[in-house]
Amino acid sequence: MTPEAHVRDMCSVLDAFDVRKTDVVGFCSGAGIALVAATIEGHRIDRLALVCGEYMLSPTVCPQSNFQREVDSLLPLAAQSLNHAAALCEKLTASRVRASARTEFDEEVLVPFSSAARLHRHGLNYLTYRGTDFMALAGSVPHPTRLISTDRDEQVSAASSRVIAALLRNAEQHVVVPGDHYEILRGRNAVNDSIVEFLGGRGAA
Repeated sequence: MTPEAHVRDMCSVLDAFDVRKTDVVGFCSGAGIALVAATIEGHRIDRLALVCGEYMLSPTVCPQSNFQREVDSLLPLAAQSLNHAAALCEKLTASRVRASARTEFDEEVLVPFSSAARLHRHGLNYLTYRGTDFMALAGSVPHPTRLISTDRDEQVSAASSRVIAALLRNAEQHVVVPGDHYEILRGRNAVNDSIVEFLGGRGAA
């Protein structure tokens, strides 16, 4: 469940479809996985589009959102055992995390919190992800990269994208106004247009 394992899974999918090199779009923690992929499998990657990235930056480097602070308290507990995860699932039943889903995409977002087994696995993934130094990784990534953030993101601090962009060798930023963390899941909009424009054009130089 390490970031490196996720990269191996990605490469297995590429191999299955005989894809030697590809662009990578990373959303939320997927943005960090994309940076890991660019570091250890860089020859297989052309460009990176990092959307509303969660880079686990220290509060001394970048302010955390309320959501980030809550998750950082919740998921390490869920990782301890299935029993801990089950107890947390019960407590989350009436919370905003388990609020009635409004759309199919909202339901997908709630999947990690939908059972003790899933929440426990989510916690284990979170701990290994949290232990990765994405600032250090960013400095070694040469690929053309666009970092896309939104002005109403309540899940991750948009300032974290600015920090990572400053460390990347070949990066550009795009702030979507208006937009929230899950804009990428809502079909045709400015976030997805930005991804298509970047990957379809020359992008960062």
